[in-house]
Amino acid sequence: MSNLWTKVVISTTAENIEPVCGALISIGIDAVEIDDPTENLRFLQDESAINWDYLDDDLPTDGVPTVRFYLSPDENRWSDAEITAAIGALGSVSFERVKDDWTDAWLEFYKPLKIGNRIVIRPFWEEYEATANEIVFTIDPGHVFGTGQHQSTEMCLCLLDKYIAANMQVLDLGCGSGILAIISLLLGAKHVVAIDIDPAAAKMMGINAELNGIPKEQYSAICGNVISDSGLINGQFDLIVANIVADVIIPLAPIAAGFIKSNGLFITSGIIDDRQEEVIAALKAQNFEIVEVMTKDNWVAICAKA
Repeated sequence: MSNLWTKVVISTTAENIEPVCGALISIGIDAVEIDDPTENLRFLQDESAINWDYLDDDLPTDGVPTVRFYLSPDENRWSDAEITAAIGALGSVSFERVKDDWTDAWLEFYKPLKIGNRIVIRPFWEEYEATANEIVFTIDPGHVFGTGQHQSTEMCLCLLDKYIAANMQVLDLGCGSGILAIISLLLGAKHVVAIDIDPAAAKMMGINAELNGIPKEQYSAICGNVISDSGLINGQFDLIVANIVADVIIPLAPIAAGFIKSNGLFITSGIIDDRQEEVIAALKAQNFEIVEVMTKDNWVAICAKA
C-alpha cells in the first residue's frame, strides 16, 4: 500500500466556503481546515468583538480563502475527479501527494515531563521508570488541549497535587485531553465529571482513562456547554477545576458556586496576568475566598474556597 497522503486544497471565495463544505459533506468528507483571511480582517476591524486574552499578531488578512483537508492512504476512496466534480464551479481544486512522515514527526520532541515533586506526564510511546513516590499519567494527546506543557496546566496540576484529598468528587470544566480529571483520580479523588464543548474531548478522556487503568465507573465524560445548558451538571462537588481563559471563567464563577460544596475548592487557570483582578473580583462576588494565587511567566492560577 502507498504511504502517500493526498493533500487537497480548494481555493474559493468567502461566500462559497459554506457551499464548498456542504459539497464535501455530501460525498462523505467532513473533516476540513478553513483559512479565510477576509474573515480575519473583519474580526480585527470589529470594535465590538470580544476582548480576547491573546491574539496572533501574524493573523493573515489578505489572500484567497481556502478549504483544505488530507486523505490518508487507507481512507482515500475518493478519486481526484470525484472531488473536483463535487466542487464544480464553487472553487479551484488542487491535489498533492505527500509522504506521511510529517504526521508523527512531532512525537520525537514530546518526552516525559515531571511537574512538581511527584507528577510525571508520559506520552504513551515513551518508556519511563517511576520512582516510589511518583504518580505517572500516561497520555495520548490526540488533537485536543491538555498535554501538560502549558504553564496554565502545570500550575493547575501543582494546585491539584496540593489540595486533592481522598474520596473527593471533582468537576473538570473544559477537560480537553482529560489530563486534570484523570490525574485528580490518580491523586486519590473518588469520581470525576469531565465536561468540554469539543466532542473529541470526551473521546480522548475515555482513551486516556483506559491508558491509566481508570475504570469507567470512576468518571463521566460529557460534551456540552455548562454556561448555556443548565441541565448538564447534577450533584455537588468537593473540588472544581477550570483551565480555560478569563472570559469563560468569569461567567463560570456563579455556576461553580452553585455546584460546589461548603468549603469546596475552585481552581482556575488559563488567566493572563492583566486579567487576574477581574477573575478575583468575579470569584469574590460569588463569596469565594481566595486561598492561593500562583504565577508563571504571564499566566495566573487561582485556588478559591467556597
